[in-house]
Amino acid sequence: FKTPTIVGGIHATISPEEVLKEECVDCICVGEGEYALKELCETLKEGKSPQNIKNLWIKKDEKIIKNELRQPVNLDEIPFQNWDMFDEKRIFKPMAGKIRRVGCFELDRGCPYSCTYCCNNFWNKMYNFKNYRQRSVKKFIEEVEYMKNKYNLEYIYLASESFLSCSEERFREFIRLWKERIKLPFWGEARPETVTAERIKLLEEAGMNSISIGVESGSPEIRAMLERRMSNQQIEHAFEILRNTSIRTGANTIIGFPGETREQIFETINLMRITNPNNIMTHVFNPYRGTPLYNLCVSKGYISPAEIGGDYRQDFVLNMPQLSKEELLGLQRTFALYVKLPKERWLEIQRAERFDEEGNKIFERLRKEYTEKFLK
Repeated sequence: FKTPTIVGGIHATISPEEVLKEECVDCICVGEGEYALKELCETLKEGKSPQNIKNLWIKKDEKIIKNELRQPVNLDEIPFQNWDMFDEKRIFKPMAGKIRRVGCFELDRGCPYSCTYCCNNFWNKMYNFKNYRQRSVKKFIEEVEYMKNKYNLEYIYLASESFLSCSEERFREFIRLWKERIKLPFWGEARPETVTAERIKLLEEAGMNSISIGVESGSPEIRAMLERRMSNQQIEHAFEILRNTSIRTGANTIIGFPGETREQIFETINLMRITNPNNIMTHVFNPYRGTPLYNLCVSKGYISPAEIGGDYRQDFVLNMPQLSKEELLGLQRTFALYVKLPKERWLEIQRAERFDEEGNKIFERLRKEYTEKFLK
C-alpha cells in the first residue's frame, strides 16, 4: 500500500497542474483544506476511492480528476487547536524580546483588501470576494481562554491581516472580553489608515504589547501600483499616535517592486526616518503567480513566464535594467542602518551595501553598532 502524498497551500492552489507534474505528488488540495482533508482521511480509512472529494485534484491513470471547489469554511465551526501531539518546546517562541509560551489564534481569515502583490488578490477572485471572513469574537475568546489555561500561555499572536479593519461594535466586544477573560499581552498588525487614537488607547489598556504596520513603500507612485491608496501623511499620523503609547511599533516594508528605482527605495527609507518605528522588517519583492504584479513582471520581461517567486526574505528574481539583484540585496541588508543612523554616515553605509571583503567588514561593524544601540 502506497501512502498518498498530498500538497496544499497557495502555490498548489494557484498552479495546481504544475505541482501535479512532480512524480512524488499524488493529490493536491485547491483552496481550504479543513473539510477536504477530514473527508479524505475518512474515505481512505473506509477503503473507498477519494476521487470525488471537493477541493481535491487527483492523479488517476495518467489523467487528473479535477473536483469542484467547495464554499469557504465557517470559521466558527472549526474545532479548537490541539497541540498535544507536539513537543512542548514548540510552544516557546521569541516575541517582543523575550522567549515566551506563545499561542497563535485566527481572528479572521483572508483580507478585505486586494493588494496587487498579495495572494489575497487571487483568493478574493477565486472565492468571488467571499474569501474574507470574520470569526465571532465570542468563539475566538473561548478558544484563546481554553488554550491559555491548558498550555499556560503567556503571550498571544493575533492572526488577522488587518486587525483594525472591523466595525466599532466588533472592536469594542474584543476589548471587553479580552480584558475580562484573557488578560495577556498580545501582538497584531494593521494598516496605517485604520489606526485611531481612541482605538490605540483601548488596545494599550487591554494589554497590546506590539503592533506591526503595513507601510510597504514610502513612494506614493509605488503604493498606487500596489492599490494601497493611503497617503504619507496618514502613515506618519498612525506612527505619531503610537509613539505616545507603551505599544512597540514595527513597520513592514518591501523593496524591489517592478520598475522601482533606488530613489524610490530611499523615499521609503526617509519615511521610516520620520516615523521611527521600534522594529523595521525589510522584505524583498517577489512576484507570485496569480497576482497582477506577477503578470506585470512577465509583460515587462522582468521574469520569464516559467519563473516562480523566491524567498521574500533573501532572494530577488527580477531582471530589471535600473536595479541589479546585488544592489537590491545590498540595500535590503543596510536598510535599517540608513533609517536609524545619521545621514552624515550614509557614504559609509553605502560602502556596506557591497558584498565584497571591505563591504562585508564594514557591514559587520555597523550591524554590531546597530544591535547595541537599537535592539537592546
